[in-house]
Amino acid sequence: MAEGDLPLLIEGEWVRVMLYDYPQYYQAAFAFRDIERETTFLAETIDRYSAVPVDRVLEIGCGPAPHAGELIRRGYHYLGLDNSRVMLNYASETWR
Repeated sequence: MAEGDLPLLIEGEWVRVMLYDYPQYYQAAFAFRDIERETTFLAETIDRYSAVPVDRVLEIGCGPAPHAGELIRRGYHYLGLDNSRVMLNYASETWR
């Protein structure tokens, strides 16, 4: 099995289950994070190191896009990219 796969026994057969295929469980697994504090760090880093004003954020591998709402609230335009359509749909529904 690949890293990140969860073995699951279904009707006597082992199948691979990716946590990343279940955004609500993925979100719960990382619920301990302090998103507001992380977003403050991101904003402070942008302010400190960017030579130009920044009003757009591109997050590659965004998953459920936990920072999207806080970044938008702070005035940034947010675009998240991910290779999982399931995660993108979840993020889109979450931040509408």
